[in-house]
Amino acid sequence: SDYMSPIKVFEYMSSKKPIVCSDFPVLKEVINEKSAIFVEHNNVDKWEEAIKKLIENVDLRNNLSFEAFEIFKNNFTWIVRAEKILNFVNKETK
Repeated sequence: SDYMSPIKVFEYMSSKKPIVCSDFPVLKEVINEKSAIFVEHNNVDKWEEAIKKLIENVDLRNNLSFEAFEIFKNNFTWIVRAEKILNFVNKETK
């Protein structure tokens, strides 16, 4: 987990589906507790608990999905990323 990339998380966020993921710091750089359920990577019981919680609670599923998609849409699309780069370049050239 020290060198992992959260690249798959972006795909999950864009799919508008609820996310259950390992409780690794690198993932928390991208998403938070409002947009995903974090569980210990090696605790199968906690993974099962999280999935059951999602199955039973439609509001939780919808809220997590919405929050994750909003984070993705506002920060990680190719257009937003390009705009951030251009804004940075424009600041540096002034």
